[in-house]
Amino acid sequence: MGTLRWLLAALFLVTGALKAIDPVATAQSIANYQLLPAALVPLAALYVPWLEVGCGLALLTSRLRRGGWLLALLLSEAFLVFTVSALVRGLDISCGCFGTGQRGSLPWIALLDAVMIAISLRAVLGFARAPRDTAER
Repeated sequence: MGTLRWLLAALFLVTGALKAIDPVATAQSIANYQLLPAALVPLAALYVPWLEVGCGLALLTSRLRRGGWLLALLLSEAFLVFTVSALVRGLDISCGCFGTGQRGSLPWIALLDAVMIAISLRAVLGFARAPRDTAER
């Protein structure tokens, strides 16, 4: 699980940083999904990237790792809901996953979100059953 943890941490750090660099473009990407009320879009654009960065850092820190896995699970689930919603409604939008200018295929993004959920869920369930010191390795 160590390699997967490092990969997931890197993914959250990079995607969060790319979104944080341009909150206006991030807000537009979020608005394109047409799921949040307009008043919440700027807040999401400001906070979600930093939640991603925090998640990545937590996954790299032994003391915060459990919380990092839980946050990774929750963020991945939210991302999957947004992506599947866009697919079902036939929206032709950029996922906004990697900041501006990056247009990912929504079906592939949904698959990536599902894989991130599976990895995070396995970690969360693993540390829920294991003693604290063994779950954090």
